[in-house]
Amino acid sequence: MAEQRRRKASKQQRKTPPPAGGAGLATGRNSGRRGSVVQQRLRTLSSGKGDGSVARVQRLGSVFRHESSLKSARGGNPSVVFDSVEGKRLIGASTRGRLLDVLLDLELDPEFADKDFVETFVLTYEYFMTPTELLETLIEFYFPDIPDSLDPMARKLFLRGVRVTRERIVAVMETWVEQDVEDFWYTPGLYHTLMAFVDDAAADTTEPHMLDALFRVSRAVVAAEASSGLKDAPLDDVRSAVSGLPREVRDPASFNVLKISPEVLAQQITLVDHAYYRSVKPTECLWLGPDMAVRELYGPSPNLAAWMDRSFAWADWVWASILNGSSNSERAKLIEHFAAVADACLLLRNFNTSCWIISGLHDNTVADNRLRTVWAKVKPSVKARVEQLKADFLQNGFVHYKKEMEADAELPMVALMAAYKKWFVTIDMSNKDTTADGLINFLKLRDIGTTIRRRVEQVAGDRGVER
Repeated sequence: MAEQRRRKASKQQRKTPPPAGGAGLATGRNSGRRGSVVQQRLRTLSSGKGDGSVARVQRLGSVFRHESSLKSARGGNPSVVFDSVEGKRLIGASTRGRLLDVLLDLELDPEFADKDFVETFVLTYEYFMTPTELLETLIEFYFPDIPDSLDPMARKLFLRGVRVTRERIVAVMETWVEQDVEDFWYTPGLYHTLMAFVDDAAADTTEPHMLDALFRVSRAVVAAEASSGLKDAPLDDVRSAVSGLPREVRDPASFNVLKISPEVLAQQITLVDHAYYRSVKPTECLWLGPDMAVRELYGPSPNLAAWMDRSFAWADWVWASILNGSSNSERAKLIEHFAAVADACLLLRNFNTSCWIISGLHDNTVADNRLRTVWAKVKPSVKARVEQLKADFLQNGFVHYKKEMEADAELPMVALMAAYKKWFVTIDMSNKDTTADGLINFLKLRDIGTTIRRRVEQVAGDRGVER
């Protein structure tokens, strides 16, 4: 719980914006920890010592890696621990500073050639730093001080390294905005700092590809601002999608379920549930820990909370509709009808609603031990199917559907919410945030990033869901 509270407090820091108008820029241009490293490296270059290092820096195009940190990564007092993942040697644990080193230039050492590193970092960095800290660090690296004492060769080498590092930083920002633009919704000050940085960076370069990249970053954030107002916009897309549906589908209690075929009803339900599912931001999944059942922890994940509430509502609707039946015969028909709707939802890859419909059929208020005479009128084949779905969803850990969701991740679908919660709880509870040496457990973050990317892939095909 202490760790959960720490993460929640970190999330709440977003609501306290940093000074607007590019306050981060002033910090970025002051020499700090990184600046001292650069100055130390430049003194070596200017003195004519370490020619081999000069050649290395020239070849790799950066002056932001110093030999001491490289040695510590390979032995001695390690700041990076490697692990073998599917035959690849990847970073398993590291300090925050070293992870930032790797973030800014993966090509400095072939051992850091991890194509998923940047996405994993951007999706999970809030485990060990805040959005404001990340942005100010990127700005600090982008605008290093250029010492006047540099000789022409050292200055040329320095500027070459700065150019390569700047390209890397802008690429990281593009990934950040693409994967987690809601950071800038929750923290308006962060948005202003980023836009001020884009203005200064654009004024400091004449290279077309850099100007294009900076424009893409600003355009993405401005588009997010226009659609969200940087305030309470998480359900705008959902409201838009639902508003186009027939009134009787938006208000299930106002129509006769039996008058609509299971296939049509499943289609309309899936449109609503898919809109909720699509609105969930990838990083909201980080809050699917074991304490997410506590209502007060829903704060940082409004879209996820709305989807969960909508899911509970499907189950309530099912048992309430059955109890409102005018006779036992009608109640039995409703049970059969909802069972058919659950199957139709599965055909549409709407695993989530299918599960909650089955949950509603097994609610204590309509269970067969309460409504024996009603269930006695249900066809044996339907009862057997309901029991099978109950076993698949509620008793056997939905292993069968987990495999289906992973196999068909490229298709538009509404994944099973309980599956995501189980995956994240397993990762979160079976792995500590830090190693015994106090290093950040990046293997855990990699697993979380993989699960988040799976969710993104599952909604990437939402163009296939039509009204």
